Amino acid sequence: MTHGQSRTPLHNIWKAMHQRCYNPNRTSYPWYGAKGVKVCQLWHDFQNFYNDMAAEYVEGLSIDRLDSDGDYEPSNCRWLTKSENSRRGHG
Repeated sequence: MTHGQSRTPLHNIWKAMHQRCYNPNRTSYPWYGAKGVKVCQLWHDFQNFYNDMAAEYVEGLSIDRLDSDGDYEPSNCRWLTKSENSRRGHG
């Protein structure tokens, strides 16, 4: 990877988002990928995700979809604290 972000919290969030949507072996897959939730094509490249989301990211936040039936994409995502996200019941 050439972006230098491989071990950062933001990169871990990006990887986990893909795992939820595309890895049927993950425990969270039934609530994401199995329900048709996808990561937008643009965000399959970490640098694009970084460009869209890094400016507002603070360590300790988690990604949240405004529409829980919608995909992970710039217009449907924001950052929440983990406790706020838990109360909403999804990521």
